[in-house]
Amino acid sequence: MKRIALALLAACLCVAGVAWFRPDDRPGVRAPDDPVQQMLGSDAPRFSRAGWQIRALASYDITARVLHKKRYWADPSADLVPYDFAVGWGPMSDSTVLRQIDISQGNRFYFWEYSGNPRIPQDQIICHSANMHLIPCSGAVERALWWASKNDVIRLTGYLVEATYPRCNPWRSSLSRTDTGNGACELMWVESCEFLPSPPPRP
Repeated sequence: MKRIALALLAACLCVAGVAWFRPDDRPGVRAPDDPVQQMLGSDAPRFSRAGWQIRALASYDITARVLHKKRYWADPSADLVPYDFAVGWGPMSDSTVLRQIDISQGNRFYFWEYSGNPRIPQDQIICHSANMHLIPCSGAVERALWWASKNDVIRLTGYLVEATYPRCNPWRSSLSRTDTGNGACELMWVESCEFLPSPPPRP
């Protein structure tokens, strides 16, 4: 009898543990605010990483839900940009919306598709989500990006940048949230990565 009681207790603890660590999947917006971007002038900061020369174009502060994460190893630019994050804010941080959308990444692109009628118009999907090429400024930031997982709500601060490498075309960040296709991704020099508790979901 004691063994049965212990087994039931262990099962309950396992269930409780799964519930504790499971990402918040309740309906409601989890990252309500739009990214904040401020354009910079000729005195903008400059950086370097892995032989690339990097020029800041705009300061950038974004709080968003991680929709998908891709680690690049063999990509020619992996030393500069080890991680791409697909992120969403506003309606694209709402589990009710996201349940209808399949999200994937590959070849430095972010893809989404849905079946049936989406809960929000396509233009809202486009302007409330992004594929971000992330350049960590330090080992600590790179470790934080490594820890980030799908459904985490994170705050990234730093700069949208242009990166150049000898005998390569410049790699320039998008500066718009409404563009699509090649060149529409944000290339970000990340100076901080903060994990945020989920706020009470907004309807």
